[in-house]
Amino acid sequence: PAANAGQTIVLSGQGFTAATPVIFSAVDDTGVAGTVTRTGDVSDDGRRLVVSVPALARSGPVRVGGDDDAAHELQIVPMLLGVGGTVQAGG
Repeated sequence: PAANAGQTIVLSGQGFTAATPVIFSAVDDTGVAGTVTRTGDVSDDGRRLVVSVPALARSGPVRVGGDDDAAHELQIVPMLLGVGGTVQAGG
């Protein structure tokens, strides 16, 4: 699966709570690699967890509750924020 930073993703399983940590691979502005942890909104039956992808997230494993066995690869897709340049008339 793939997502953009800021996009929400839906995790399916069982036993989720509002305190269930979702751990993303991340790199900060200085290039230091590590993780970023988020919690999300859980369904009433605890089977779906909706979480926003953090701004510092990078492609790599996403773990639920710190369980390495529950890791899934997530590709973080870069977003084009602007295009520079000029247009010249002509043919």
